[in-house]
Amino acid sequence: MICYTIGHSTRKLEEFINTITTYGIDCVMDIRSVPYSSNKFYNSYNKEFVEREIKQSGINYIYMGDVLGYQGKGKDLSSKEWKEEFDNIIGCSLFKKGINRIIEGIRRGHKIALMCSEKNPFNCHRSILLGYALEQEGIEVKHIIDEEKYKTQKRIEEELFVTYEPILKDKFLQLSIQDILDKDNYDEINEKAIKAKIIDEGYRIKFQQI
Repeated sequence: MICYTIGHSTRKLEEFINTITTYGIDCVMDIRSVPYSSNKFYNSYNKEFVEREIKQSGINYIYMGDVLGYQGKGKDLSSKEWKEEFDNIIGCSLFKKGINRIIEGIRRGHKIALMCSEKNPFNCHRSILLGYALEQEGIEVKHIIDEEKYKTQKRIEEELFVTYEPILKDKFLQLSIQDILDKDNYDEINEKAIKAKIIDEGYRIKFQQI
């Protein structure tokens, strides 16, 4: 099963609709916590207007920003508190309800695109929170870039690894060595296991930065 995402950014609404049509999208779930903007480039994406235009194109529109939206800017949290916030959101019953609604829609045969404003999925909660949660549920996530290109969630994870491996590798290597010393757990100290830990931690660090 596949879930798509897309960031409208400053692209024209006509281009946006043409792009999702190319991918066969029949349902747009708007996951913006604030679906309005005073920015003239985003005016076409104010909720009532974009909802009307998308529906007139024969595509369903559902606002889910109250369940799956996130706005972290301005929060004064420590690194530890940011990581706790990430885990709290992933484990929140309301968030889980939203994720389950996406999955149920996909199971019913819908091609769903989660819409946010940020163009680059690597810098958006749609990949760092929702992509993470959906992959945990066995859903393949594809982030639409344009009519011809998309990034998979696996590609996002590779970007997380490349970004944070320099600062995290020694930490997890030491932890794995300590596991061996403590438990004789020789299977856990390997590059694949360390990479998985770096990616998992990378999600939480990137979450703090978006």
